[in-house]
Amino acid sequence: MNYEVCFLSPYSELTQLIQEVLPDLPEKVLLEEGAIENAEPAVARAEEQGVEVIITTEGNTRHLRKKFDIPLIAIPVGIFETVFALHKAKRLFGEPLALFEFHNPNPRFHEIKEVINVKLEQFIYFNEHDGLTKLKEVKKRNIKAIVSGGVIAQLARSQGCPCIPVSISKDAIMRAYSHAKEVAWARRKERREAFKLKAIVDYSFEGIIAVDAHNIITVFNPVAENILELKAATAIGRPIHEVITTDRPQPFVVNQNEIETDKICNFRKKQLIVNKIPIYDHGQIVGSIFAFHEVNRIQYMEEKIRRANHESKLQASYQFKDIIGKSKEIIDTVHQAKKYAYTDETVLITGETGTGKELFAQSIHNASIRASQPFVAVNCAALPSTLLESELFGYAEGAFTGAKKGGKKGLFELAHRGTIFLDEIGEISPEVQSKLLRVLQQKEIMRIGDNRLIPIDVRVISATNRNLLKAVEQGTFRRDLYYRLNILKLSIPPLRQRKEDILPLAFNLLTEITDENLFSLLKKSLTEYNELLTAYDWPGNVRELESLIKRLMVLVEPDSTPKAVGRYIKKILLDFASESVVTNENNYLKVEPNGDLKRIMEQIENQLIREEYFRLKGNKTKLAEKLGIGRTTLWRKLSEAGLEKE
Repeated sequence: MNYEVCFLSPYSELTQLIQEVLPDLPEKVLLEEGAIENAEPAVARAEEQGVEVIITTEGNTRHLRKKFDIPLIAIPVGIFETVFALHKAKRLFGEPLALFEFHNPNPRFHEIKEVINVKLEQFIYFNEHDGLTKLKEVKKRNIKAIVSGGVIAQLARSQGCPCIPVSISKDAIMRAYSHAKEVAWARRKERREAFKLKAIVDYSFEGIIAVDAHNIITVFNPVAENILELKAATAIGRPIHEVITTDRPQPFVVNQNEIETDKICNFRKKQLIVNKIPIYDHGQIVGSIFAFHEVNRIQYMEEKIRRANHESKLQASYQFKDIIGKSKEIIDTVHQAKKYAYTDETVLITGETGTGKELFAQSIHNASIRASQPFVAVNCAALPSTLLESELFGYAEGAFTGAKKGGKKGLFELAHRGTIFLDEIGEISPEVQSKLLRVLQQKEIMRIGDNRLIPIDVRVISATNRNLLKAVEQGTFRRDLYYRLNILKLSIPPLRQRKEDILPLAFNLLTEITDENLFSLLKKSLTEYNELLTAYDWPGNVRELESLIKRLMVLVEPDSTPKAVGRYIKKILLDFASESVVTNENNYLKVEPNGDLKRIMEQIENQLIREEYFRLKGNKTKLAEKLGIGRTTLWRKLSEAGLEKE
């Protein structure tokens, strides 16, 4: 059995204390015994069993650190424990006293003497034999008692010397264990990164050579061996200019202050393209990396990459950093989604159309352990039921007329080890629902027309703008499937609930503009007419905002004025309002729950005015008649609602 942490106890009392702590630890740990020189075999045994970190006393740590590379964590013993032991020794045995320290003097020795007002001598020992010799010396003198760690305490008892050991608490052991777990985790992570880096270097398509600050070769990957027809064993440890000589120019001759790219040279009748990058550490150059390949490989590699990209678009493009917004609603949603990324459970993303459900699905995938694997997205509402079934689960050869020879993999198979995103999940038929439930339960699929089960490892993220629970109650969506999909739920807030994000989103959409004058004009105008933007409820959410920006990019001339742009914004929003059918489901009052009655009534009044304003396409005469107020009052109320500037 492999252990991650090992306790190494130098004396029996500490062993007993550690054994009392072990049941409280979350995992099994190895317990070995040994002090100073005698601890070395115990460390060797621990390393053989895969131990990542060893916890022991300060004395053992100082001795073993010179002998072994494995991380050593010292159980903390503070000045309080030392002072307490000395005070106890003085009370029980009198003075003078002897304080034994391993290897180094106690840096606070004189301070301790003054604090407890005791006659005290300090003895430094370097191994058990040396400690025993100094104990015999102490015994011959008029020293009343010894204060020390457990190793000397045991030796003192064997010599008949009174001794008070500096105690170690259970809390100190637990703190050392927590520290050890952190070190073990960091060590594993560092090892994984080293393996990853080695794999990147070894399996790169390019030859890679690294040199240190003295131009000595330290890395020489297999591709470099193949291209240069040299063995790494004969190259590593030698100056690069002795190993590789090329015609002019000589890109392998190090000028370490400069980055050199796409340098072409000839080596042994091979034409190479060489790139060199200096390596810096705290502003100092510590080496360089050379990456190179044969010129005749470029076309082949580019063709291969193009072919691979053409055959498979199964990638997630977006990450959490691509989600724009500073509102509490979107920040909280992103925070929740990041937590979901660390698990492998199914996620159901809900939200109105245009809120960015797939953006969140891709971000969750890219932040998960499946990030390097496929991301397959399918719109369940875009395909008829029979076609959706064959797309999701694939089909065998001869399954139906027109079936592809050899059959076809379904999207679940293509997403193996990755993530499948089922958009508009609420639209799938009962037949597909049944098959999807089996996939979630059994982790296997069966192609149409086949009798063979294919195991799959796929994370499922689904999305809908429907009320699935209502569909369950109506009998159009399976209850058991709903609960399988809804293990983790993420609700994306509509744009009307995070209106402070409208401007940042709009500015981000403007980045497509190449004309700097038009970019500056639209940015200034959007800022100036922000009240108009926030007065609109955006039933199409971010997608509708994107439509507004694209219309402005087409309609507005770079030499227009912000006022003219404002008129365009108002007209476009009025068009949006007339195009959208206002249903009872969406036409509701939205007020802040907090505040006095006057504030609540103002919110209701402003919302009613906004809704009528857009419904009547900005016709103020009809609006005044509808509201039963004069035009002067109407202008004031429109200004208060952010619909007109006074």
